[in-house]
Amino acid sequence: ENPEHLDKRTCGYRRRKEAVQRKPQVASQLLDHALAADITADYVLMDTWFTNEPMIACVVEKGLHAIGMVKELKQRYSLAGASYSLSQLRYRFVAKNGSEIIGSICVHTKQGIPVKLVFIRNRNNPREWLALLSTDTTLEASEIVRIYGMRWSIEVFFKSTKSL
Repeated sequence: ENPEHLDKRTCGYRRRKEAVQRKPQVASQLLDHALAADITADYVLMDTWFTNEPMIACVVEKGLHAIGMVKELKQRYSLAGASYSLSQLRYRFVAKNGSEIIGSICVHTKQGIPVKLVFIRNRNNPREWLALLSTDTTLEASEIVRIYGMRWSIEVFFKSTKSL
């Protein structure tokens, strides 16, 4: 549906216009609005849908750090001049029994953005692993896991309020 038939002065027009834009574009605009309103943040937390190189670059360009869950896709990471998949990097570490964190490593994205990857056990299936990405490479792996955990409480809040 085209928002052009709506009165351009209304909130409805602006919301409809946002609704037909791509999610990363809307997310970038929301970050701009938050920063313009003097809302401060150290990190932008995101799920796998948004943790991709264009979105990470967008967050970094705004002077913020990104922390998000990463999916095993076709993305490659650079380490010592070689290109690796997420799985190849994960299996550089031997998982320790009982440890939530399998390991972490600093690499670069295809565009050269320095990131730290943290490999953790999947709580729902301990034989599987998950990966977190942080553009703040100075953080300890445990701190990246702790900060990303805040996103989950926000997710639960949204689900609760939607069901009211």
